[in-house]
Amino acid sequence: MNNLKEMPPVNKNSPIPLYYQLKDLLIRAIKEGSLKPGDRIPSERELAEYHDISRMTVHKAIEQLVQENYLYREKGKGTFVARKKKSRTISPLASFSAEMKAQGLRAKTIIIDWEMKEADDELAQHLKLSPGEKVYSLTRLRLVEDKPFLLEESYLPVKLCPDLKRTELEGSSLYTILREKYHYNMKKAEATVEPVLLIDGIAEKLKVEEGSMGLKFCQTTYLSSKTPIEYTRAHYRSDEYKFKLKFNFKEG
Repeated sequence: MNNLKEMPPVNKNSPIPLYYQLKDLLIRAIKEGSLKPGDRIPSERELAEYHDISRMTVHKAIEQLVQENYLYREKGKGTFVARKKKSRTISPLASFSAEMKAQGLRAKTIIIDWEMKEADDELAQHLKLSPGEKVYSLTRLRLVEDKPFLLEESYLPVKLCPDLKRTELEGSSLYTILREKYHYNMKKAEATVEPVLLIDGIAEKLKVEEGSMGLKFCQTTYLSSKTPIEYTRAHYRSDEYKFKLKFNFKEG
């Protein structure tokens, strides 16, 4: 909104508090596209003068919009419209790329590392292997709109996926390969989500400050035979991401 005159003034005769009216006007401008993600909004002084209200009233409206993630502040630069967080339904077997595409977003995957290694105690426990058994280790960086979004480490038992090649993973999704090449039916998955600090090089790969808050998503995927086929650890940027949960109620 380059021109404040595009915004209707608050109604001083209305019983609705002035700060709430201003807040509603700004939300409407964001939703209708007059204010776009990354746009700098008029200063508190400019808004106060235009609407003929106190700066304290303007500040209250802006502060609530910042808390509700409609706006964000940059020190010395001003207040800007926040980008809408991408959401992902917590459905462990869902395809990340397909979900982003459904939201009209461009998703890209970069394979950072691919190797065969021995399972440590943690991996052996999750994959029901003996420590020292061979696993494939796959590290991928997921990008949305060319911006780092999540770092994902996946581990698969070599004995269940013989001859799995990096070149295959570069051209297709892992689950597609498991279904079409190995004829596996992924039946269920168990997952946990927790807030964490992004450290130990993870922050650098996600291009956020060391120690920033993030989300850690751990998942074990099972075949119909209840055999674990994959264990994944993923770290998400919490400033760009939110999870959406769906529940089905059972009678009784």
